[in-house]
Amino acid sequence: MARLGAVTTLDRGQIEALIPHRDPFLLIDRVTELEPGVRAVAEHTFTGKEWYQAGHFPGNPIVPGVILVESMAQCVPLDAEILTRRGFRRYDDIALGDEVLAYDPQADFCLWTPLRAVSVYADQPTILLSSRSFRALCTSRHTWAVRLHSRRPIHNELIETDALAAHSRHAGNAIVVAAVAESGPIDISERDAAILGWVFTDGWLQVSGDQVRMTITQSKPAHMDDIRSLVGSMGREYVTPGSLRTFPGGRSFPTRDAHRFELRAPYGRDLFARLGIRGKSDLPSLVTRLSSPARRAMLDAMLRAEAHQ
Repeated sequence: MARLGAVTTLDRGQIEALIPHRDPFLLIDRVTELEPGVRAVAEHTFTGKEWYQAGHFPGNPIVPGVILVESMAQCVPLDAEILTRRGFRRYDDIALGDEVLAYDPQADFCLWTPLRAVSVYADQPTILLSSRSFRALCTSRHTWAVRLHSRRPIHNELIETDALAAHSRHAGNAIVVAAVAESGPIDISERDAAILGWVFTDGWLQVSGDQVRMTITQSKPAHMDDIRSLVGSMGREYVTPGSLRTFPGGRSFPTRDAHRFELRAPYGRDLFARLGIRGKSDLPSLVTRLSSPARRAMLDAMLRAEAHQ
């Protein structure tokens, strides 16, 4: 049960005393109901003259989805991470102005946008949302982008956690968990990106100064020809014959031949130089800078390496 407390209201000045947001990103005009540590009901009036509405869209001003998200009460656990240009980071490892990947429900598109504020609450009740492929902890007022097939035309809408159940009766309604993102500035070939995907998932990587060593290890026959085609003259293939392997439970099974593809050192050095990678610490940010075709090729290779069907 929700804890009960004194219900109060806040004006603009009192709001500014509690949170660091200021114009043009103070998107709360007044708090009409407040139970400290439990819930809050706030109001904001969009006038149609905001700086972003002149071009979104001329003659038909619409509040962008990212602004709507900013104006809503958002709350997730402190160990949640957000994708930045440097990779995934927690709230205490990001700074105002850092670019983070945000989802625009109206455009159904992810775009990089500067972080405007970080708000931390000492104590908030949370709700667990879960399915076979999804799990998230959030507050009851956290909003989700939901694709509503129960409405015509089909569209995305921001819906608070407490209201999700009312939309669950239609099998087509679903929380949007992924969307196409802006293309990055690094446009390596899809072949290079696929090789990296195999190396990162089913391989081995060593970076030391100017020395880059990459290998792909594979024993699944279905993928062997594809990997040979990718590596081509840029690497060498070594085969370790299969043997009888005894597992901790005491049972023994024959293993397949293990194929190790070693990429040539000059290829690795050249590729990492083009990517701007100086060490393993630079790798988490790589995906944020790749072009869309390169990202797609890398992800496809990683899923195949993990035997995803």
